[in-house]
Amino acid sequence: MTTPGTTVCGFFGHHNLGDEAILAGLCDALDAARPGERTLALTADPRGTRRDFGIDTAYFRPAAPRSSRLPSARPAAEGLRLVETLRSRDGFLLGGGDLLRDSPTQEVVGRWLKPLRWAQRLGRRTAVVGVSVGDLWKRSSEDALRRALDGTSFVVTRDVPSTERLRALDLQVPVETAPDLALRVFTPDDGGSLADPAAPRVLVSVRGLADRGDAAASAAHEHALRTLAEVLDGLVDDGARVELVPFRSLPGQFQPVDDDYVASLELAHRARNGHRFTVHRDVPTVDALRDLLRGARLVVGMRLHSVIMAVGLQIPVLAISYDRKVRNFCHEVGLSEACWDSADVEASVLGRAARAALAGPVRTTTAAAASYRARSELVVDRLRAWG
Repeated sequence: MTTPGTTVCGFFGHHNLGDEAILAGLCDALDAARPGERTLALTADPRGTRRDFGIDTAYFRPAAPRSSRLPSARPAAEGLRLVETLRSRDGFLLGGGDLLRDSPTQEVVGRWLKPLRWAQRLGRRTAVVGVSVGDLWKRSSEDALRRALDGTSFVVTRDVPSTERLRALDLQVPVETAPDLALRVFTPDDGGSLADPAAPRVLVSVRGLADRGDAAASAAHEHALRTLAEVLDGLVDDGARVELVPFRSLPGQFQPVDDDYVASLELAHRARNGHRFTVHRDVPTVDALRDLLRGARLVVGMRLHSVIMAVGLQIPVLAISYDRKVRNFCHEVGLSEACWDSADVEASVLGRAARAALAGPVRTTTAAAASYRARSELVVDRLRAWG
């Protein structure tokens, strides 16, 4: 039986708060555009996603394409469950995040296009919303994107360079740009949650570099961590309270790759004042993260969504870009001068910027950021007219 509503698919249920915030924003947009319909999320943690968002869920973890032609019962059973789930709603959204890119270590594009292609074969209306498009160097990825995206009703990326990359593929479907979906649930804050001004809270987000680059990228990352440790040491000497906040971690255990808690411990170990840092073990929900950020006087972010959320809350923010999606966002919101590539950031420059931010207004924004946020209703408009 098909229920009026939408199946949404993204990197959900993996304890990555950036992607969970995207899901929150996507649900908010669907509620605004299509009230009364039921949303179902494909997620690696159906119970947790259902608890945190109050929506229907089904298990889904994107699998690498099989190299063997031998039959296997498990993939066949998982495929049948996916088909059954897709049949339960009349719409399908591939929604949000860094899903469309090539990787030197794994297949990414093909994994995320698989459920979209299945939904199209089943005659569901389909669309792509809130994604970014990274480096594409495989002809097979470009061909797969053309086939899949031209079967959708519309495509909305979250930054202009991603839109330009897709348009360069000569797609037939219209491609537009709208703000990251997380901004729908991270709205301006008046600073009322700030505590002792003599001990301002500086919240820091760092990450590892799993699946993100070669030896040069690793060297740049090491440089950024050393620089950041030096700057944070100076801020603690000045009286600031430094808190390291993991955007991706598992409660009570470690992520197999890309664990922000581990990255935070590595940063604290490098710092002379690391023993005085507060290292959060994990943050359980998007709501808890929002409450934590509201108490911050400054955010220093490596994770893209730490920067996006700070901009949404109008908290002063400094960004260290490990990937061009971070710099793209900062450019869009008028913060290019507050963003440094990980290979080039200097302790003296970052330290001066941090002290200037702490001495300035407790909440701030730019004209470009206000304009960027104003475009968020584009997604609601497209969803309202969809199908």
